Amino acid sequence: MVRRFLITTILIVVSTWLLFCLAIVIGLGSAKIITVDDDGSEDYVTIQDAINSSEDGDTVIVHDGVYHENIIVNKSLDLFGTRNGITTINGSENGSVVVIKSNWVNVSGFYIIGSGKNSEDAGIKVESNHSIISNNTCSKNQIGIYLYQANDTIISNNICNGSRTHGIYLYDSYSNNLSGNNISSNAIWGLSTTSNFNNIMNNICMYNGGGILNIGDNTTISNNTISINQEYGLFLTGKYCKIINNAISGNLKNGMYLSYANYNILSTNVCSNNGYGVFLLESNNNIMANTTCSYNEYGISLALSGYNTFAENVISQNNIGISVNNPSFNNSIYYNKISNNDNFGIYNYESNGIFIVGSEDHLDELMVNATHNWWGNASGPYHPTKNPRGTGDNISDYIHFSPWLDEFGNPLTIENQDKEEHYDLYIFFTLIIILTILFSLLFIVVTLPYDHFLTSIFHSGPNENDSNEKSELTASNEINNDSFKPPPSNNINNENLE
Repeated sequence: MVRRFLITTILIVVSTWLLFCLAIVIGLGSAKIITVDDDGSEDYVTIQDAINSSEDGDTVIVHDGVYHENIIVNKSLDLFGTRNGITTINGSENGSVVVIKSNWVNVSGFYIIGSGKNSEDAGIKVESNHSIISNNTCSKNQIGIYLYQANDTIISNNICNGSRTHGIYLYDSYSNNLSGNNISSNAIWGLSTTSNFNNIMNNICMYNGGGILNIGDNTTISNNTISINQEYGLFLTGKYCKIINNAISGNLKNGMYLSYANYNILSTNVCSNNGYGVFLLESNNNIMANTTCSYNEYGISLALSGYNTFAENVISQNNIGISVNNPSFNNSIYYNKISNNDNFGIYNYESNGIFIVGSEDHLDELMVNATHNWWGNASGPYHPTKNPRGTGDNISDYIHFSPWLDEFGNPLTIENQDKEEHYDLYIFFTLIIILTILFSLLFIVVTLPYDHFLTSIFHSGPNENDSNEKSELTASNEINNDSFKPPPSNNINNENLE
């Protein structure tokens, strides 16, 4: 009985699966292509009529022309314009131009202009899931592309410019991918999202009121160019976000602005030529690493922010490298290259005494932990009392800076510096002694005769053996002299002969 029940159950499951697959095949086989041309040469002259006559899975192809319509896509279909910039949908400033209400819709290849002026009017408005919006130009709308409670949507390779508010706006929309879009010259924000779990990558945001606004958690913002925006480059409120490898430059106020942002990672970004490179306001437990902040008024600035870590960053050629404002406790700044900043490498505004009240414990909390950093010179940072011999960047009071690093990453302290100076003096005087000896020998060689010099070197004093050898040599010389006396004269010889 049990065996028969199991067999029946298996047959029912397999049959249901086969019927489902057959339905899909039939559905695919029945999908059709519908064409639109405003000159009457194709199936339809309006896009909406073509959509109304379509079924799920169909493809609607729209030929070149200007279509004055407000379109509602309520079928799961592909809607393709033949040429972006030529195939135009103009909403005549009435509501949203294209509204997508069904899932699994693909819209590509259109030039979309002329939405209404209400706050939620858009060139393309998506109110469904799993859509793809690609290779469109949305220009001069209230919002360029608007995702309203839309999930798992891809927004890629679009141009969104000249919007009265936002180029792209996500509201309560999750797990979307926005990549390769050119978002420029929009009045308020280039790209704005009040949503979670989105991925924003490889976009260009330039010449907007602000570059990217993210109010949400678990968002990844990577490999974007965010430049020359009137206020903020990137504004972040949220937690567990990753801000990675973005080029953020030339923004009037802040490159990156974190407000009430916690537990985020900022890595391998370049923030240059902004008002503030990175500004943290009431933001805690963030990590910033391998980021370059240069040519800003302030490289990094903290206000009411604590327990943040700044490691292995390059902070150079700013007016002030790092500023710590208002009580900002327990931040760690280490293994950074802080150099060539005009006024201060690090300035702790608590050092002015305004907020320093109470016990020594409070003073310890206000201290900035900035040990193990390179300050532009092996002598360390300059402080008029704590390190007056330092020739690196200036630092203010209430900063722990020792030990610091040399250019090779070795830790140094003031004591090390003293030892090195003593060692240098020892080396100096040793070299002086050696050179003195060498010059003395050289003087002897030059001024004395060569044989005398050799005698002075090899016979520097008499001894017993030398005396014996001298006596023997003298006797030998006498014998040899007798042996070689001249012969007697001829006179003597003649006398003897007579």
